Amino acid sequence: METSIECDVLEQQLFDALVTCAQSSDYLAQVQCGLLNSFLLQVAHRNPRVIDTIKEATGTYLSESARFSEKVSFFLDMRLDKEISLPMLAQHLKLSISSVKRKLADEGLSFSQMLKQKRTYKGATILRAGRTNINAIASLCGFNSATQFTNAFKSVYGCTPKVFRKERRTP
Repeated sequence: METSIECDVLEQQLFDALVTCAQSSDYLAQVQCGLLNSFLLQVAHRNPRVIDTIKEATGTYLSESARFSEKVSFFLDMRLDKEISLPMLAQHLKLSISSVKRKLADEGLSFSQMLKQKRTYKGATILRAGRTNINAIASLCGFNSATQFTNAFKSVYGCTPKVFRKERRTP
């Protein structure tokens, strides 16, 4: 019984954090919001009333398409350092490749765009945290080479990983 009480408290804390993050325009808050959404969707499978509570509190409706992008996001988060492909995602979701593309397009997203964003964000997090070399970071983030990582990173952040590390490293 104690476990369910603790879980209810955790769900409430996550919900409060989600509402706070959803009101922020900060990129980091948006990423946190995405992670919270992913976690809450996992919780919702166990406890469907969570979705209704979110709808009531935020005045928004979490559509099937929103749930779909969260499923994709969760899949990507779990496999960023591994080989990931659209066919693998489609197989995991038990959908055709064209259905996956269409559902993402309905939300204004694409598989490659989501993958690049997630991998470069992970790279930025590692860059801020320490002195891991660029080749190792590229590998940890699922890129085939440091050059591929640098090009993707520059397209998202507007600077190279080296410049980013120098200017934005946390103490």
